[in-house]
Amino acid sequence: MRAWLRFGAVLGAAFLAVGPALAADRILVFAAASLKEALDDADAAYGKKTGVTVDASYAASGPLAKQIENAAPADIFISADLDWMNELAKKQLIRPETRADLLGNSLVLIGAATDGREVNLAPKMHFAPLLGDGRLAIGDPQSVPAGKYAQQALESLGTWDEVEPHLARAESVRAALALVSRGEAPLGIVYKTDAMADKGVRTLAPFAETTHPPIVYPAAVVAASTNKAAGPFLTWLESAEAATYFTQRGFTVKPRAGDDPPGVAIAGKVAHPATLTPADLAAMKQVSVDVSFATGHGQESGHYTGALLWDVVDKAGFADSDGRHHLRLSIVVTGRDGYAVALSVGEISPDFEAKQVILAADGKDGIRLIVPGDH
Repeated sequence: MRAWLRFGAVLGAAFLAVGPALAADRILVFAAASLKEALDDADAAYGKKTGVTVDASYAASGPLAKQIENAAPADIFISADLDWMNELAKKQLIRPETRADLLGNSLVLIGAATDGREVNLAPKMHFAPLLGDGRLAIGDPQSVPAGKYAQQALESLGTWDEVEPHLARAESVRAALALVSRGEAPLGIVYKTDAMADKGVRTLAPFAETTHPPIVYPAAVVAASTNKAAGPFLTWLESAEAATYFTQRGFTVKPRAGDDPPGVAIAGKVAHPATLTPADLAAMKQVSVDVSFATGHGQESGHYTGALLWDVVDKAGFADSDGRHHLRLSIVVTGRDGYAVALSVGEISPDFEAKQVILAADGKDGIRLIVPGDH
């Protein structure tokens, strides 16, 4: 018997099946350079599932948009910011009914993998002592969205004027990443997902989301494309099945139109099924926990505050509460991306192990399950 606690809501539509008539088709996607590993994984999975071959051309969003303006034969465009997609939309070079905001990302300061410094990105901070005689690698703000976000973040901190003469402007965010990874620049500003993809670098500090506009990856079918396979592939990219290929690489999945708002739906062997919003959880007793977890750069740590999972389940009540019978139940927490975690009630009950598993608000992206000791 299980008490089900459904975590969030499943994203996207059901997979749109593609019939044998499209088996020989190929799709050409122009995509932001930062998407490479995740999109390669997704493309391969889609090809295996449908027989449709997906080819991707990666570069900075600006040059890709310019190529589409010059009639490059792309079927789908995925930008790393809204501006370049808006530019194509103004010129009627995308199909507006297919446009969707797929993903989110965050901005980080990186150094070499051997750089053990911890940097505090505070207002009016001085970068010169951190750079020494070196330069700060960023994408060129004129054409690279990550570079534009980097400039906005540094301007927000009041350090842009000091840093600008010491920049190494790269043709893409991956080129900026490579400069740091190869030791040609001591520091760089890239996306979180880029830092995760290169073992030659280490994240020294994240930039607060308030220092720059939200990082959004919009996608759309190119207006000039006559490829009937493009639409179904883009629909699939919006699905929960595809989301896993991006979330495991560090991206966040943007809510779709019609999705339920972030929340915790409680169902199953409970007396009072309910859906709790982040505000409901915040109104409950708050507990803070420190956790460590493995990343591509080794063991990292985090500090989270939220409501105890036991309090959430106890509030719902057990439908069968005869003595301690409920201790034989299990709780299954399922995330938006389909990832599921199973816990026994005994693990979180204050009468037994009392593990401090919490549900913590995770910015605008929903609610995160935190299990101390679960590496």
